Amino acid sequence: MAVSQNKPVKKVETIHQADLLSVRGWTKKLIEDFYPIPFARKKRYGSSVLIKLFSLEEVVKIENDPLFKARFDIVLKQRENRKNGSQKAIGTKTKKIVELIESINISVISVKQKDLVADAVDSYNEFQLDRGNYNGTATLKCDKEFLDRIVVNYIRHNLTEYDEGLDLLYKRVGQQKAYQLLREKVFSAIAKAYPNYKNECSKRLLYGREEFEEND
Repeated sequence: MAVSQNKPVKKVETIHQADLLSVRGWTKKLIEDFYPIPFARKKRYGSSVLIKLFSLEEVVKIENDPLFKARFDIVLKQRENRKNGSQKAIGTKTKKIVELIESINISVISVKQKDLVADAVDSYNEFQLDRGNYNGTATLKCDKEFLDRIVVNYIRHNLTEYDEGLDLLYKRVGQQKAYQLLREKVFSAIAKAYPNYKNECSKRLLYGREEFEEND
């Protein structure tokens, strides 16, 4: 009497619909037309939502089908056209905001040196207090490097059109490029109006805003 033997069940490798869309680049329309009935469904952990699973072997087989390839090529071309259109739109908007910043005339109000430093110290201290920092204040006796830093910062925010320029950039496409241009124009104007702070202005442009800006 022959003894029946159970044949080993072939393990089917599956892929989630999300991966089919995001990783392999399918669209829901392609799924609907070429693989409408999933291989299996399973519940998402902790949820009653059923996840669609597709046989990876079947997916590869479909992807090698000439009809699918032709449709998929159309999808790729459409995506490329949308991407190029989007990049073109971004480029146009960036150009406009840069041109707007270029058109701004940066003027610098002239203040006597003694008054300028005193005003910068007062402004710095008020800003720190507003932030809840009560542990230290600036004085006219602070070291020159620190005073130069807060003076240039004071000039930028209070004696130029810098803040108005920032308002124009808020949430605008291309703002990073335009912001750098604005900084260059402002620091250049400050260095010209107040030659004593030329080196400090150069530092700001060299190291960027993170290291130096106190009151943004």
